[in-house]
Amino acid sequence: MRNLFPQKVAVFQGEIKKHHADLLNYMLFLRVTPLFPAWFISLASPLVGVPFRIFLIATAIGHQGVNFFSIKAAQALQSMNSVEDFWSIGNIALLMAAGVVALVPVMYTRWQAKTKATAES
Repeated sequence: MRNLFPQKVAVFQGEIKKHHADLLNYMLFLRVTPLFPAWFISLASPLVGVPFRIFLIATAIGHQGVNFFSIKAAQALQSMNSVEDFWSIGNIALLMAAGVVALVPVMYTRWQAKTKATAES
């Protein structure tokens, strides 16, 4: 993997180090949003030091949105007349909301740290 995609693995490793304090939330975010392909995250995670427990939890929870979207797509295929029928504002909003929910704990933790640092100054 490192030989096939050295730059992508290096970028992923840097992001894992940067988000080490909130790694579960970061991994959830990656699983919910399509920043990196799922196959890449699955193969590169052990190489860049993602603990198995965090990988397992993030994969199990993070793929629920994708699974829901896939099931919804299969149901929509029965009555679909064009591709535009599937890309509704509701479907896009649902995926965006799932990505935001994964980031809420991270943003809250950073906000608390910033507030604490300001209070101590």
